[in-house]
Amino acid sequence: QEDSRVLKQAKKKADIRVREGRAKPIDWLAVILRVIDPDRDLLEDDEDDIQVDIVDPEGVFEGLGDSQFGELEKDITSYLTLETSTRNKDYWKTMLIICNDRRQKLKPLGPEGRAVSSVSADVDKIMAPKSFDQLEALERQIKAKLQANKDIDIDYWEQMLRSLLIWKAKAKLKSVYQSVLDS
Repeated sequence: QEDSRVLKQAKKKADIRVREGRAKPIDWLAVILRVIDPDRDLLEDDEDDIQVDIVDPEGVFEGLGDSQFGELEKDITSYLTLETSTRNKDYWKTMLIICNDRRQKLKPLGPEGRAVSSVSADVDKIMAPKSFDQLEALERQIKAKLQANKDIDIDYWEQMLRSLLIWKAKAKLKSVYQSVLDS
């Protein structure tokens, strides 16, 4: 019950900071979720809550530095710990995956990282237009290929699986944003 109260207060503070123009990245993510939260008590919303503008969740991660990503990661983890709704936990897990990916991309690459980076541009071209269901099907195919014990480039296919995790998170995020727009 204490966690529920803390979570409710955190969401309310996020709403207030967004309305007053002093929002942190975590506040935008919380407000986005509030719109589609199945556990939201509509009777507790006041008129100002309904008038909050919503931003594209991908844009929340733009322009952040390493320390800001670190803070956002901690904030997301806090929400993830307090949240009880499975759907909301899934949202925060998705945000954490994207946050971690964006933070990793800020780090300088060694020779091995540059090789992976050149392949990742090709992987991005393949995965970007795919829906979540298509990405899930691709993941099953790659796992089957890895388990088949055939003569394949294991490192390449394992990198594909890691990339798939991020692209699935991005596809979920697009879906969430679409439901926010629909709401």
